[in-house]
Amino acid sequence: MGDLVRKVRETLGRHRMVERGDGVVVGVSGGPDSVALLVCLADLREMLALRLHVAHLDHMLRGADAEQDAQYVRNLAESLKIPSTVDQVDVAALSRSLGTSVEEAGRSARYAFFAQVARSLGFTRVAVAHHLDDQAETVLMRIVRGTGVRGLAGIPPVRPLQGGFSVIRPLAHVTRAEIEEFLRERGLSPRQDVSNQETVYTRNRIRRELLPLLEARYNSGIREALERLACSAAEDDAFLTSLAREKLAHLRSLLPPGSLPRDLASALPASLLARVLNLCFAEVAGDRRDLYHVHIGNLIRLLSLGTAGDSVDLPRGVQATLTYDRLVFELREPPEGAEEVGSSPGAPLPRVRLAVPGITVLSDLGWAILAAVDETDGEERREKDLDAQGVQGLAAVARAAFARCGLGDIRCDPDDIGTEWAVFDQDELPGELSARPWSSGDRMAPFGMAGTKKLSDLFSDLKIPRRDRSSYPVVLSGDRVIWVAGLRAGRDAPVVGQTRRVLALARERACERVADG
Repeated sequence: MGDLVRKVRETLGRHRMVERGDGVVVGVSGGPDSVALLVCLADLREMLALRLHVAHLDHMLRGADAEQDAQYVRNLAESLKIPSTVDQVDVAALSRSLGTSVEEAGRSARYAFFAQVARSLGFTRVAVAHHLDDQAETVLMRIVRGTGVRGLAGIPPVRPLQGGFSVIRPLAHVTRAEIEEFLRERGLSPRQDVSNQETVYTRNRIRRELLPLLEARYNSGIREALERLACSAAEDDAFLTSLAREKLAHLRSLLPPGSLPRDLASALPASLLARVLNLCFAEVAGDRRDLYHVHIGNLIRLLSLGTAGDSVDLPRGVQATLTYDRLVFELREPPEGAEEVGSSPGAPLPRVRLAVPGITVLSDLGWAILAAVDETDGEERREKDLDAQGVQGLAAVARAAFARCGLGDIRCDPDDIGTEWAVFDQDELPGELSARPWSSGDRMAPFGMAGTKKLSDLFSDLKIPRRDRSSYPVVLSGDRVIWVAGLRAGRDAPVVGQTRRVLALARERACERVADG
């Protein structure tokens, strides 16, 4: 038994990932990590009496390369005498229908497919190929963007899912270097996804630039150090969450689900209070995902400073309302035409200054804003791009600006101008650039329209559900709204033939790409 196989066996036992005789669906993309995972589990299947089944999902994004990936996985599974299921999903179309990034849509489709295969076979385990380097990258990415203890916990070795399934990660304590050595020893040549080399994605930049720098100049064991940090954070978070559950269970003997006593803010430490609020929110929303930091802050301010009748809008259509003696979470839609509140009473909305050029992560909203400036001579631009090609020319200028500022090859589809990307005359903007969530009363002068318009009316016109409106970043120049990222650009500071400095803005998901597997 080789070193890697032995390590995988120890990880399976250490985290109680499987029992003898378990059925395991193995997610295999065809890349190095998932191929190593499959071969290791195949080596261990007789010893542990495992029943294995390979699952591969074609995301329909890479054309002939994707077809070759699928055939490679079929052939590998056949050579190991393991049955396989291969399917495909149009992830780009799914992304558009869900209003999410392609990466997020792909992840959702992948895990839904794995669960479907497991359910059809009567299996309860899904194995994916995240490894120690992925953990280090995830923790470092969250540190850079801003996170709490739960975020520092990174990727758990075992994650229970609804329906009795569990996602297991047998390579959790294995490095990428160990995987590459194992593949060389076995004479395996996995498929390679060239997009994993593109530094436009934050995770890839951390993988290819930041981690090697930290390893070379600060700590040769940085990956292991970050893994230890994640393990410690996971233990602390589990302990604090258990205390919060005990506290909430006690409160449930006094108050119904979705209710908390008003004096909670002064009675509990901040770390415990945040978790109790999260759990109470989940009781009503039926959603296990955490609230963002901005939502917890608004709830705490509401408890501390609010008066009876004040409320805060939360994700998933939940509203928290303060009464004279308690905080009540309710799942409801406000009546049409009602004024919407973007923050707790009297609390200023958080505003983040944009880095120009650079990437500004709005962790509370789940988005990042990319900004670049192109300073090509105005006469040259007028002749080559703007008057000659219209929106196509603007797209070329924007892409060139992002590339020159080191932000990578940003796709600026002409059809997405004003939504996914926008351009402005840098010298005509009225003030410093910043971004924040929207607030009731916000107005803008939309491009192509006369006068100004309330953002609440703009959301209504575009049929944006109320529960989703707080996720659209509002970009300001001074105090003037110039762009609602994802929806509409303003007509302030338009780019014309005489423009000398073009400001290009684009948005991308703050959580971009999950690792192979």
